Amino acid sequence: MPHFAPPKLRRLRGGERLKSFPTPPSADMKTYASRILITAALLASGAAAADHAPAPLSGPHTLLAIPTPADGFETKAAALLQKWLRRATQTKDGFEIVAEDKLDDGAGRLIFALGRTRWADARKLATLWQDGFVITRKGHVIVIAGGKPRGTLFGAARFLDRFCGVRFYLPVPLFTSLPRQQPVIPATLDVVEEPFVRATSMSGPLAVPGYNDWLTLIAGNTRQGLAVTHQHNMG
Repeated sequence: MPHFAPPKLRRLRGGERLKSFPTPPSADMKTYASRILITAALLASGAAAADHAPAPLSGPHTLLAIPTPADGFETKAAALLQKWLRRATQTKDGFEIVAEDKLDDGAGRLIFALGRTRWADARKLATLWQDGFVITRKGHVIVIAGGKPRGTLFGAARFLDRFCGVRFYLPVPLFTSLPRQQPVIPATLDVVEEPFVRATSMSGPLAVPGYNDWLTLIAGNTRQGLAVTHQHNMG
């Protein structure tokens, strides 16, 4: 390392002192240039890391991407997120739903990739039960995808519950909670969930408005398509 002499001091009027630093010799310019390059590299790495920083939700800067074509459950997942993310952030617009083939890389925006989009790991999804799902974050892209499309809807409801404070306790809006503060998405997301009970069925107040939709959100009736489709069962 080059040696620099201590700064010279010159006395000013009133007893004050002002540090006067010598100009570095030309032989030491390589050291200064190296420091500049290191600083530039650190700034660049910081910009790249910004994609992995906690992300406050903002409607105008967030897109909801669905496959082309999209299954009905994937479309419902997008509509569910749009409705409740707007309410959670107290906005009336934003969180636009966009078909995957109409979307570029989305740089500068947060993207929710719902279902089997190009961002989903098809090999991982192939190992899931039909109602299981993954919630992962890859830079500015949050992937919510199920073993089958219904799992994507369950994953969207789980995301709202776990990371946004939106919880559906009963069918009517009065019993749906909202966060006190604007949600912030963690820098890292790596969730894999599969139902402990694979076939569920609930019956009750069918006359309550929104009951069937609520039953879907809480995975209260998941035995469609299974061999056991009658009697009171949880299997």
